[in-house]
Amino acid sequence: MDWNSEIEQEEMLTEEPQALTSAEQELIVAQNRDRLYKRAAAAATFFLIAAAALMVSFKLHEDFFDASSRFGLLMESVNAQEENKAYPKINVKAVFDDKEESRLVIPLDALADSANITIHEEFTKKKLTITLKEASEQIVDGIRMTGDSRIMDAVGIYRQHLDVVVEVYCKETYSYVTQNTGTALTINFSPLRDNYDAVAVVYIPYEDRSRLELPEWHQSLADFVSDNRIRLFMASDMQEAYTQQEVSAFAESVNADIVLGLDVSVDAAAQQTTAEAFCNTTYFMPDFNSAQLSVIFAETLVSKVQIDFLGFAEAQADMPLIYDATCPAAMLKISQSQKDADSVETVYKLNESLAAVIRDTLGSVYGKSVQ
Repeated sequence: MDWNSEIEQEEMLTEEPQALTSAEQELIVAQNRDRLYKRAAAAATFFLIAAAALMVSFKLHEDFFDASSRFGLLMESVNAQEENKAYPKINVKAVFDDKEESRLVIPLDALADSANITIHEEFTKKKLTITLKEASEQIVDGIRMTGDSRIMDAVGIYRQHLDVVVEVYCKETYSYVTQNTGTALTINFSPLRDNYDAVAVVYIPYEDRSRLELPEWHQSLADFVSDNRIRLFMASDMQEAYTQQEVSAFAESVNADIVLGLDVSVDAAAQQTTAEAFCNTTYFMPDFNSAQLSVIFAETLVSKVQIDFLGFAEAQADMPLIYDATCPAAMLKISQSQKDADSVETVYKLNESLAAVIRDTLGSVYGKSVQ
C-alpha cells in the first residue's frame, strides 16, 4: 500500500468544505436578510428626510418657483407679441360718425369676452392701441365707429395676422374708462385730473421694460394707485420704444407731481450689488423738491433690499429724465454684480422689492397708507 498516497488523500479531504446543516443555512439567510432590511430602512429614512427637506424648501420658495415659471410664460407672451408685430398691417375700411360725446365706440358683435381685448397706452405719443384678439374674421370692411374729433386727431384700424388693432391718436392726455356691453366697446374720455388727485410718472429703460411685469406685482401697483386716486404712468407698460427725453417731456406736458426712475444694470467687475440715488437740486421747489424725493426713494429701497448704498449725486445732462425735470424727480441706479445677475432667485427677489419700493414711495409722498 502507498502510504504517501493515502496521506495526500486525507489532506485533500480535510481541505474540502463541510456541508452546512439546514439550521446553519437558515441562520446565514436570516443574518443576510436582517442586514438587507437594515440597509433598506436606512435608505428609506434618508429618502424621507431628503423628501421632507425638499418639500420644506419648495414651500418656503413656492412663490419664487411659481413666479419664475410664470415669468417664463410672460416672456413667451412678449416674444409672441413681437412675432405678431412682424406680420403686415392690412387696413380695414371703416365709417366714422363724428359726435361730440367724448368717446370712441367700436361694434363688437362677436367679441363679448373682455379677455380678448387689450388696451395699451403709448402715452408719450398720446396714443391708445386697442387689440381685438383673433377678430380678423369678425371685423369686416365697412364697420361703423363713433369718435369725437375734438379729442381725437386720427383713428386707424387694421388687421394684423389674426387680430384687429385700433389706434387712437388723441390731442391731449386724457383719463379714460372702458365699457364692454357685449355688443360694443366704449371708451369714455375725460380731463386727466378729473378722476385723480395726483399724477406720477415712472421710467424704466425700454430694453428692461419686462422687469416688473409679473401680474401680481403689476396688479399690486394698479390697486394701490386706484384706491388712492393716483394716475400712474408706467413707461414699461408701453410697447413702442421710448427714451428718457420723451418720458421727461411727457411728464412736463401733464404737469406731473413726481417722476421716478429705476435703472438696473450689470457690472461684471463688481464684487457686490450697489445703488446710488440721483436728483436735481438746481430746480428749486420750496415745499417738496427732488432732494427730498430722492431721500424717500433711497430710504424705501434700503428698507427692502440688502444693498450697498453709495449715496446721493446730482443728475447730469446724460440723465435727462432728472436733469430736465420741472417737478420733483429722482432716479435709483442699481449696479448688480455678475453673481447676483446670474442668480434667478436673487433677480426675482430684487424685482419683487422694486415693485414694492415704487408703491411705498408713492404712499410716503402722498401720505397714503400702504397695506
